[in-house]
Amino acid sequence: MQNIQNALGESLSIDGVLGAAFADWRRGECLAYQLSTDASGFSQAEMMLLVASSSEVIRNKATQSEKSGEKIAEIIFVYEEFFYIIRVANAITGLFFLLVLEQDKANLVHARLKLAQIASEIELAGKN
Repeated sequence: MQNIQNALGESLSIDGVLGAAFADWRRGECLAYQLSTDASGFSQAEMMLLVASSSEVIRNKATQSEKSGEKIAEIIFVYEEFFYIIRVANAITGLFFLLVLEQDKANLVHARLKLAQIASEIELAGKN
């Protein structure tokens, strides 16, 4: 769990981040999360709602992708004010990262690259 807390803390260093979560999409359960100190107006309740709704999206997509043999790597939602990046941890079945960013303060490319790096570090630690 310490690796996950470290990963969430590292996620908060990404420009424009409001919060980060590590969750189980099979149960829709948030395992750990952290909100940025700059996350005024973004609450724990909103993070839990995003985890639950993201879990539902992943479950639906996983069902479709099983038929084609493809694995989900990442899902991005772009709203007027926010980006939501879902990064599926394929090496650890059922788990995903969720990153919430303010669109006007974030660099989506940088956030995606950083989240992919963080996720791969967690996956490697999970194998050891």
